[in-house]
Amino acid sequence: MRSKVLKVISYVLLIVCIIWLSYNMDQRDYKRYNSIPSLPQAIGKETVLITSAGQSTDTYIVKDIANRLRIHNFFMPQALEPDLEGINTVVFVVGFSEIGEKLHGITFENEKKRVDLLLKSLKKNEVTIITVYLGGKHRRNMNTDTLLRMTCSKSQYLIATVSADEDYYLSNLSNEYKVPITLVKNVKNISEPFASAFR
Repeated sequence: MRSKVLKVISYVLLIVCIIWLSYNMDQRDYKRYNSIPSLPQAIGKETVLITSAGQSTDTYIVKDIANRLRIHNFFMPQALEPDLEGINTVVFVVGFSEIGEKLHGITFENEKKRVDLLLKSLKKNEVTIITVYLGGKHRRNMNTDTLLRMTCSKSQYLIATVSADEDYYLSNLSNEYKVPITLVKNVKNISEPFASAFR
């Protein structure tokens, strides 16, 4: 009887140790990659243009967040260069959606070209760029990763979900392009870091 109790206690202690180690490994990794809870000071100014990079419906979520925060914005999922007039900050909501692109009658190459032209124009005019990625790792694919690399390379801030960064792709982009990153537990936690970019 006593040996059974000792076995059970040993198993429980082993499980507790494994959980503790995995938690601390995660904490150490995220500290190493400099994930911050929000920005210490604003980087963006209103008026804000919210556009898509990949035509996923996540763009609508960010629009709703901006509206709830009373951030003056224009919502144009397929924004073009002429739409940048009078814009001080552009938010790219990244996420490739084959259905979204079909609905708009465009190809991935069209979308990539549109985003590239916008980024070149924004850099030339020194407009603040923020990248937001709400999908988890399971929604990432080669096209989404291509768009993330494109936007992050020119961004001043990156907000994404922790689950999207399981393979450290976003953290590595943050390090490579020296862009601050905030990783949030879920979409509900986006509001605070998003607001910090403007206030």
